[in-house]
Amino acid sequence: MRKIVQLKRIIFNCLLSMFFIFSLTNAADLNTNGSFESSEVDTVTGKDIEGWLIEMGGGADAVFEIVDDTVFHGSKALKLTVNTIGSDAWNIQLVGDSIPAQQGETYHYSVWAKSSASSQVNFTVGNYSYSEYANVIRPSAPNVTTEWQEYTFEFTVTDAVEYIRAPLHFSISANTGDSIYIDNLKIYNVNDALEALKPVIVEAESGEVGSEFSILQDDTIDYVSIQTNRTAFNPGTTARMITYQVTFADTGIYDLFVRLRSGPSTYDDDSWFYGDGFGVKDSLTDSLWVTMNGMAAAGFSDPDDIVREAGGLGSNVWKWVNVSRNGFSSGYSTTFTVPEDSLTQTFQIGGREDGLDIDKFAFGKSNLFYTVKNLDNVEPGSTEEPGPVWEGPPLASEQPKFVGNIYSAAQIQNFEAYWNQVTPENAGKWGSVEGVRDNPSWSGLDAAYALAKDNEFPFHFHVLIWGAQQPAWIDTLSPEDQLAEITEWFE
Repeated sequence: MRKIVQLKRIIFNCLLSMFFIFSLTNAADLNTNGSFESSEVDTVTGKDIEGWLIEMGGGADAVFEIVDDTVFHGSKALKLTVNTIGSDAWNIQLVGDSIPAQQGETYHYSVWAKSSASSQVNFTVGNYSYSEYANVIRPSAPNVTTEWQEYTFEFTVTDAVEYIRAPLHFSISANTGDSIYIDNLKIYNVNDALEALKPVIVEAESGEVGSEFSILQDDTIDYVSIQTNRTAFNPGTTARMITYQVTFADTGIYDLFVRLRSGPSTYDDDSWFYGDGFGVKDSLTDSLWVTMNGMAAAGFSDPDDIVREAGGLGSNVWKWVNVSRNGFSSGYSTTFTVPEDSLTQTFQIGGREDGLDIDKFAFGKSNLFYTVKNLDNVEPGSTEEPGPVWEGPPLASEQPKFVGNIYSAAQIQNFEAYWNQVTPENAGKWGSVEGVRDNPSWSGLDAAYALAKDNEFPFHFHVLIWGAQQPAWIDTLSPEDQLAEITEWFE
C-alpha cells in the first residue's frame, strides 16, 4: 500500500509539473506577434500581418480583421469571417510564419480560439515543403465553440530545417458564415520552458557600483562591501548605491534572494537596503527602500536547505537569505513583479553597515521552492516543497511485474530510482521518426533504448500505428505504397 501511495504522489507531481511548465506565459516564444499586439486594429484582408501570412485560393473568400472587442490575451485578437469556402481546407489559411526551429528538438504549441457558432479549424505545424509534423489537430467535426478554448500539442522537428510554419485552416463547410477568433499563439522549445523556472542570478559586483562600496575577493568569490556606516533608513547618496539592469526569461512575481556574509561584529555588521520594487529610487526617501536588518542570524548554507523561511545561520559564513518572505527586524519585505511588456528591469540596493559582504542576488518565481543547491547551480525550482531524494529501489522491485514510464525531459532525472521499464515518448512515434520519407531520425529512440539497456530494463515501443501520429506524407501515397511503408515501419 505504501508503494501505491508513493506512486500516486509521483504521478500527481509529474502532472502538476507538466501543468506548470505549460502554463508559463513567456517561455522564449519563437513565433512573432502571437497575440496580434503589434498590429493596428483594422481590416487586413489582402495584406499580411507581422509574423503571419494570409493565404486564400480556390475561389474562397474571407475577411480578416484585427479587433479589440473580443480578445483572450492582451488587448487585440484576429477575427476571421468565412464568406465562401474552396475545395480544400487550406484555401483559407492564416500561417504563423518563419518560426526558427532545429532538427530533433521538441516544441510546445498552443493557441486560443472561439467562434460565433460551432466551427471547425485545423491547427497544424510543418515545414515549407508542406509536410506536417506529428500531433497536429485535424478534427473530423466542429471543434471551436462560442467560448475561448486552448488548442495545444507537442511536436518534434524531424527534418533538417531552420524555419517552420504554423498554418490554421478555415476553408471547411462548417465555417461558412462564421466569425472565428484567434489569439495568443505560442510556440516554444520545451527545454527553453525550463529556463523560466531557473533563478535569475545577478553578481553583486556586476552593476554600477557606488564609490563608497569596495569590490573585494575571497578565494574565488568576488563580492561588494560598503566601507562606511549609516544609521538612517535610506542610503543617503548614490555613492552608497548599486544599480543593476536585470533581464528575465519570463513575466511573473519573483522572490529576491541574497548570498551574503555578516562580519565579526554580528549585529553591527548585518544590515543593508534594497529598492521597494523595481525602478530608480531616490537615495533620501525612506519609503522607497526596504531595510534588511538581522542578517547575523539568518539564512541557509546546506545544499538541501530550502531557502524560504528566515533561517538562523550566524556570522562569518556565506549563506543564502530569502528577503522577500522575511522582513526580519524591519517587519517589511516585498516581492518583485515583471510585466509582459518589459522583461528588463532596473534593480537597486544600498549600503548601511560596513562589515556586511554581498556576493550575489537571485530572483526566483515566488510560487516555487528553491534549495541552496538550486540557487548555487542556477537550477529550476520545484512546484512542491522538495523532500529527500528517492534513491530506489524502483517501485516494482522484487515484484512479478514492471512499472515503467515514458522517456522524456520531464522524467529523465532519477528515472532508474522509480521505474524499471522504458517507453519512448514522442520520439517513438512514426511521424517523429520519419517526418521526411526515407529519412528517419533515431536519436530520441536511441537515447531511450540506451537507458533501458544500461539498467537492464524492458524496453516497450510506442504504439506502432496511430492515425494522429503517422507521418503526413503517407496520405499522399496509393494504398499499395501505404501498405509497403507500414510494413517497412513494422520491420
